[in-house]
Amino acid sequence: MRMVSGYAPSVVGAMGWSIFSSGPAAAQSAGGGTDPATMVNNICTFILGPFGQSLAVLGIVAIGISWMFGRASLGLVAGVVGGIVIMFGASFLGKTLTGGG
Repeated sequence: MRMVSGYAPSVVGAMGWSIFSSGPAAAQSAGGGTDPATMVNNICTFILGPFGQSLAVLGIVAIGISWMFGRASLGLVAGVVGGIVIMFGASFLGKTLTGGG
């Protein structure tokens, strides 16, 4: 109990600082007026853009490094390549099935 009481002033000070230095959140309200389709479209644009391409490159690099050390297996290669195909092919397949393009 004695050690805990030594930290009490620091904890109270940190709590006080966090309460008094906080400001209002610059976030949208829960309703927000944003269409769910727009939110999903923004997520897809993010995943299929440079971020997704970087993830695909990192996956291929991981396969190369695993292969270099003799740790690559057919399951690893198939999993990474299959994930890349699914990630980038889902957009095309979805547009084709729904007639969007």
